[in-house]
Amino acid sequence: MNILNNDKKTALLKIYQEFCNCFGHMEIVLGDGNQDSDIVLIGEAPGKDEVKQGKPFVGSAGKILQDFLDRSGITREDIYITNVMKYRLCRINEKTNNKVNRPTRKEDLENCRPYLIRELLVLSPKLIVPLGNVPLNALTDTGMKIGDVHGRVMDVEIEGKHFQVYPLYHPASLIYNRSLTETYHEDLEGLEKIIKTF
Repeated sequence: MNILNNDKKTALLKIYQEFCNCFGHMEIVLGDGNQDSDIVLIGEAPGKDEVKQGKPFVGSAGKILQDFLDRSGITREDIYITNVMKYRLCRINEKTNNKVNRPTRKEDLENCRPYLIRELLVLSPKLIVPLGNVPLNALTDTGMKIGDVHGRVMDVEIEGKHFQVYPLYHPASLIYNRSLTETYHEDLEGLEKIIKTF
């Protein structure tokens, strides 16, 4: 699918409208950023803060991501950010009766992956950066682990089109495992070098 820049917005709106028609009862957060960017970052799913603000990666993981982007000289306006799941994955905590995030289920991935693929084909970036295992597997459908492939460029074929993919750990992983910070810095330096070749 080769779409002219001025038609991207229309094509994305169509995809997002179809998604909202199917999952409108969910707390939805759609992709955001520069639709003509060479770089697309993909997270797993929006959380409470993302739903509240209507943008991906604005919560605690988003702050970590923003810090690393700032260090790399990349702004949110330079990239496009989306999630595999465009709705919040949550359940009700029986003790507090509040919504809490839950892990991705197989049916979530089956529901949302086709929309992600269409979105990527419309955006047609030079580089896709999956943040964590769920986005990585949504792209590759192989079961590979982020720990085995982070910080390396991979060629991934999606519906006959080849994309360069550069997997990174999800920023939230640094909240739970501070020992990944240096690795994340190194991987972002690699990302910066790739971006300079565009």
